[in-house]
Amino acid sequence: MNKRELNLSHPLVNMPGFLGFSPSPYCLETIRGLDDWGGFGAFITDPLSWRSRSLAENSGLLEADGQVMIHTGFPNRGFRAALKVLERKWARSPLPIIPSLMEADLQLSLDMVRELETRENIAAVNLMPPIDDLSEIQAWLAALPAFGAELPLIFSLSADLILIWGKVFQSAGVSAFLPTPARGMLQRQARPFSGRLYGAPHYPAARRLARECARRGIPLIAAGGVDSPEKAAELAEDNPLAIAIDLPLWRG
Repeated sequence: MNKRELNLSHPLVNMPGFLGFSPSPYCLETIRGLDDWGGFGAFITDPLSWRSRSLAENSGLLEADGQVMIHTGFPNRGFRAALKVLERKWARSPLPIIPSLMEADLQLSLDMVRELETRENIAAVNLMPPIDDLSEIQAWLAALPAFGAELPLIFSLSADLILIWGKVFQSAGVSAFLPTPARGMLQRQARPFSGRLYGAPHYPAARRLARECARRGIPLIAAGGVDSPEKAAELAEDNPLAIAIDLPLWRG
């Protein structure tokens, strides 16, 4: 199927889960502080689900072994309620907006994308469905052609799944892939704590994925462990569509 290309004016974006749902003055100041890294081309929102989600019961942040583990459950007020508040902020944003949608239900995901097609200043949509098995991959591949081509579709998958399924998802209409962070488990107060992992130890894997996607012609938003302008420049050598920044947005 035909698909829209993802074209950004500058090479950087933020990872979902780091700057909220719209670029506040504080966010914009933080982003401007990274201008020497190459500049930001879009703002990716935290994930929105169709129904509201609460903060995870075992939420938190843990630093260990040079990396940071984060678990939040991606709380949000639900798509419709959030859109009423956010659409004006998005329209006024100096950066194009890429809303992230975290919804397992295919029809609800389609409904949300259709609504976003009518909003101003939307550059693309980042789909972040929970995918645990082959049947879910097959269901998404069958459904994606119905999403049409009004907005570029970014699909968030693990690095392994991007390499295995990337070309097939491309043929179904996906414009780019954003690798989901690795997950792990650590001990916190003598209890197991699991979550998403970020930090410098993940940069070598990010570089390997960018190289392999470049070799295979898979459009990638590279991400993982980019904590300096030098690493951003090095990763850009593999010609990803963009480079996603995470922890430096918190640490300044």
